[in-house]
Amino acid sequence: MTESPTGPINNKGDYRPRMRNSAALGRMQEARRQQGAEIIEDDPHHISVAEDVRAYSYEEFRPVLNAFVDKYGVPHEVCYPGCGMDVTLLKVLPAESVITFIDPEDKAIEAIGLEGSDRAKTFVGTAQSFSPEKQFDMMYDLSSATSRHLVSALKKGGHLMHQVTYSSWAFADPRLKLCGIILAKNPDSILEDEKTLKDYGEQHPDWSGDEKAFWDMGHSPWSNNRLLKADWYIFEKIS
Repeated sequence: MTESPTGPINNKGDYRPRMRNSAALGRMQEARRQQGAEIIEDDPHHISVAEDVRAYSYEEFRPVLNAFVDKYGVPHEVCYPGCGMDVTLLKVLPAESVITFIDPEDKAIEAIGLEGSDRAKTFVGTAQSFSPEKQFDMMYDLSSATSRHLVSALKKGGHLMHQVTYSSWAFADPRLKLCGIILAKNPDSILEDEKTLKDYGEQHPDWSGDEKAFWDMGHSPWSNNRLLKADWYIFEKIS
């Protein structure tokens, strides 16, 4: 295990944000215990998946995904790197959507497979090791940095739907352009006027230029009940 300015990187090259807030870490561990995960106490950042863990979904994200479909249409090919055991996309997206779930944890992928959906394609491994057979209309990034390795697999004109709880890597990628924002407090609509997008972009921490300083300020992607309070940024693949 090596260290980066933002957190440990394992021998597969996976990024894992550093836990700087012990209270936030404790809340995350307790939530995962309730889901059936095993916490290894001498390595508090490591969470292994228990044998009886089942897939779960976030009903709170239904209006967010519905707003995306209403605005941009039904995505037929969807990629979800770093999916864990989250099957929200299967529960919410229309039947025409086929979702590719990617995760290095084989038990997580097994849990998704147990859903028995013919719309779910699965891959055990990292985003870096995945070789897509076709390009995707949509990429779904739930507060991770893994999808940055798969931008080339996104169609031109396709969309990255990125839940942003900390500085977004996507702002630094010239192939992507911010085209919409869905606020957690108002998940039924998409902000897309140029002034709003410009203002949000300027206020957003600079992932590429000041990443270490951002983490040193004490931010944590798991703090403040991240899943329910974080905003969603939508980027279009422009090149």
